Amino acid sequence: MPFLAPWLLIATLADGSATSTSTTTSAAADESPEALDAEAARLIEEADRAYRVRDFGTTIERLDRAYRLTGATALLYDLGDAHARYFELDRNPDHLRQARAFFRTYARRTEAAKLDPGDARERVAALNRRIEAVPAMVPAAAKVPAVDPAERGTSPTSCPEPGARVVDDGGGRSGDRSGDLSVGLVAGGVALLVPGVVMGAVYSAEGRRRTLQLQELTTLGAYDDCGIGCDALQQEIDRERARGLVTSRVAATGIALGAIGGALTIAGVSLAIVRAKRRRGEVRPREVSLAPNVGGISLVGRF
Repeated sequence: MPFLAPWLLIATLADGSATSTSTTTSAAADESPEALDAEAARLIEEADRAYRVRDFGTTIERLDRAYRLTGATALLYDLGDAHARYFELDRNPDHLRQARAFFRTYARRTEAAKLDPGDARERVAALNRRIEAVPAMVPAAAKVPAVDPAERGTSPTSCPEPGARVVDDGGGRSGDRSGDLSVGLVAGGVALLVPGVVMGAVYSAEGRRRTLQLQELTTLGAYDDCGIGCDALQQEIDRERARGLVTSRVAATGIALGAIGGALTIAGVSLAIVRAKRRRGEVRPREVSLAPNVGGISLVGRF
């Protein structure tokens, strides 16, 4: 990491003096320039020591404080490098996005000052590729183990016990529609549950991605010369917020559909269980019906 050498500190602090007004705290404003330079030098040395032992959290915190005291452009490169290294420890893609924002701002500043940005642009391109390669952190849905159809008929539970008596309480007569109702509920529930869960998961992940993108844009504006008031940057932030709002609404719709589908599926399975018990003679025939309520649909009856 190209930390500032002590003999370069004065030049770097002078470079940041023109932009330090917006980043220097009110408390630090009362300090003398010599005291601020000494404090910044101390913070940079502590950041260097932390970097050497891979304590990148401390490295970032010290560099950020030094930047806010001096506004030195070179510290943006060091911040980007520290975030990129931090990703190697915790695999949090947020660090990659923060690193990209710092390298991008560093390159823009140095180029505006007619200076060579070094490899900053190459590192931005490399980070773009790494961010695209990071898999979306969406929890995988639980998979039901597949059963070979050839094994189903040989299962011990698939054959009736010798001498078992099947009781028919009239549940299969033409007037009993509970079987059709349970099948319809399960089919309708699954038809809503599956796409609802998929929609909710996909758009929730997309919403998180857009939230992180908005955080990156906000970080870029906070560390850039023009600040958050840049017209182009502000327009991009507004567009990202609008897209995030749409994504959140679609995700909420998917979650709601999944919840309704789950309730219908549970109701259908419960009705099928009750009907099966009745047919086996475990319970007397009961009148079971569906009734709407405030929360959705409920089973009404004694069972």
